[in-house]
Amino acid sequence: MEELKIIENYEEKIAAYDLMLNTLMFDTETIACKDGKEHRLEAIEILMEDYYNLKNDDKVYDALKKLENCDLAYDQKRKVKLLLKEFNKLKSIPKDLYLKIQSVANKSQMVWEKAKENNDYSLFAPYLKELIKLDIEACKYRNKDLDCYDLLLDDHEEGMNQEKYDIFFDMIKTELLPIIKKINAKNSELNFKNLKGNYNINKQKEFIKILADYLHFDNSWGYIGEYMHPFTCAISPNDVRITTYYRQDDVVDGIFSTIHEIGHGFYEHQTSDKLMDSILSSKSNAMHESQSRLLENNIARRKAFWINLFPKLKEIFAKELEDIDLDDFWHSINKSECSLIRTMADELTYPIHILIRYELEREIFAGKCNLDNLNILWNEKVEKYLGIKVDKDSNGILQDVHWASNEFGYFPTYALGSAFAAQIFYHLNKEIDVDNCLINNNFIKIENWLKEHIHCYGGLYDANTILKKALNEEFNPKYYIDYLKEKYQKLYDIIK
Repeated sequence: MEELKIIENYEEKIAAYDLMLNTLMFDTETIACKDGKEHRLEAIEILMEDYYNLKNDDKVYDALKKLENCDLAYDQKRKVKLLLKEFNKLKSIPKDLYLKIQSVANKSQMVWEKAKENNDYSLFAPYLKELIKLDIEACKYRNKDLDCYDLLLDDHEEGMNQEKYDIFFDMIKTELLPIIKKINAKNSELNFKNLKGNYNINKQKEFIKILADYLHFDNSWGYIGEYMHPFTCAISPNDVRITTYYRQDDVVDGIFSTIHEIGHGFYEHQTSDKLMDSILSSKSNAMHESQSRLLENNIARRKAFWINLFPKLKEIFAKELEDIDLDDFWHSINKSECSLIRTMADELTYPIHILIRYELEREIFAGKCNLDNLNILWNEKVEKYLGIKVDKDSNGILQDVHWASNEFGYFPTYALGSAFAAQIFYHLNKEIDVDNCLINNNFIKIENWLKEHIHCYGGLYDANTILKKALNEEFNPKYYIDYLKEKYQKLYDIIK
């Protein structure tokens, strides 16, 4: 069929542009020389105009419209549906507006870095306001009858909207905030060993290599770099690049940041080769986050995970961990304590960080807040839900790059992904003995289960369909709530 050939050629070209742009952006954020950044961004803007024209090709659009109602195989039908969604979004937005949004977002990220370094939200606020204004304008072109924030939520997680997220986050507030309050009152009674110290960065990197080997994150296809805000960039399934961040006073932060990104990396690496260079390789954001949270929390915070690794960590940091044994370490990495930084938050308080961002985004796009004072509103919500005061903007509203990257509607997928992870882990642990695999250095068995049940599908199905195929049931947030309540009630000896 001629139309299918047109789509095939189109996807090959898009894949080539994606590879080029992703490589440029990864280098810009990691190894490229700082003084050349502005010139690279100018080059990227030129490429983005060609990219826009390619993704707005009338010939491809006409082929998709002809295929829309044809009797196709499931994978072809899914591909047509996802591509049409992209085309309809892009075609509804005027070219000059689309390119302006890309340009402002690129500049916004540079200003965000400067604002964060200077702890000054006022530097970033004008760019944030401009991005929000442009997004609202774009949403009106896309669908003037649909709520703008609902459009953005669906962009980042297929089928999600405020109504569904409100139910999910109301459950989190109702079920988890009372436990957090009890734990805050009890923390002073418990003797958690302090793991803070002076950890040489080069020695931390030495341990990260051991950790990567344990998890089979192979440098033949996986690369670990550094960036102030860890992220994963999949150039291709066999060129997966992650970044991590090291802090000299906190060895745990770098370890778990790396584990988190390796979780993302495995998802990219283990997606079926048949889906490569196709829109069907694009995954649900929440499902992607489930794989990083699953590895970081449900697996790596188990004592069994550290049976083999802790002695090696202690050997590298013999002086710093002299008075710490495995039980001390395990208890400390599972301690729950309200803190300012999302990426460093424990499992129990983490969804509250996402709740704060979700409520602010909802208010922003409802026109209910003054963006010049958004940092103050942020601080108020942190104190309301977590009971702590924000000391500076870099530890508050400027801590995350997402808004500077124009990723409004993305944050809720972090909490949703954590909930997916709890449900997936429950079934994974029923089918294979996770602790036995970890103790016997047989992590490959866990990898293979995830590949067979989750990773291989890529974007062939939406997240809920993948859960049904893998677990024989739809998404159920009760697994997440029960997992957190059981874990922390037991750890803190709290009466139910």
